[in-house]
Amino acid sequence: KLQFNIVLFSSTLALCLFVMFTKGVSFRFSDTLKQVVEYRMDNSPWRPDICFLNPDQDYSAFSKCQDKMTEKSFVVWGDSHAAHLMPGLKSVFGNSLNITQRTASLCPPIIGLQKDDRPYCKDINDMVAKEISDNKPTTVLMSALWPVYPMRDYLPETIKFLKDNKVKNIIIVGPFPVWKKTMIDTIEDMGINSGRTVPWSMTDETRNLRDNDKYLRELAKEHSLTYISPLETMCTESYCKAIIGNRIAYPIQYDNAHLTPEGSGWFIEEVKKQISK
Repeated sequence: KLQFNIVLFSSTLALCLFVMFTKGVSFRFSDTLKQVVEYRMDNSPWRPDICFLNPDQDYSAFSKCQDKMTEKSFVVWGDSHAAHLMPGLKSVFGNSLNITQRTASLCPPIIGLQKDDRPYCKDINDMVAKEISDNKPTTVLMSALWPVYPMRDYLPETIKFLKDNKVKNIIIVGPFPVWKKTMIDTIEDMGINSGRTVPWSMTDETRNLRDNDKYLRELAKEHSLTYISPLETMCTESYCKAIIGNRIAYPIQYDNAHLTPEGSGWFIEEVKKQISK
């Protein structure tokens, strides 16, 4: 009996240690949740260091980007929250949009903004503005992690610049949900419900997401622009969609805010009528 108890204790201890160190993935998680937790992000469709510049690159690095701006261009301008739209734009629209990507890390599409942590940002935006002035592209889409920038001080003048330069279609993409933890950690903590959603209460309230969404919506309406609201597309008052896919499950977002390539494809499919109108 003593030997049996020792064996039982040892087995139980080993199982507990295994569950603790593996977070119990194999035992506690459904296949869907396991797929989400094991997801690995690939941001190569952002075209990093080529069409999505890192903090050490200045505007001249865009010379490696094959996207040339013309009057027919669909310009994607902004920081990583513009770059993460690229997989979806490519997968949904293919070559029907003449996309010109002008994106740089933590560099919003705001003319005149000087950022100490991104010393090349102002010059990058000045040169993108010159490209726009010279080529008069048909469409400019602007997207950024808006809550971290002084957009209310600068964005109205940037819009005026675009209008003065005869850009026919100006699209503003509002803030995406920003989470206290990464999306994958949030899903792991909350588990999966039938709607594949996570609670709005898990978003980072310091980002004032709904207030910024409202401001940008009203600004777009005031200037007769197209406004795309990720919050409206992804969230209700209480929940946000977190997982897509049937045979294989994918998180819509990966870290605290960025779309996965699969999430980007889903999002652009949801808003494609607003983009192509």
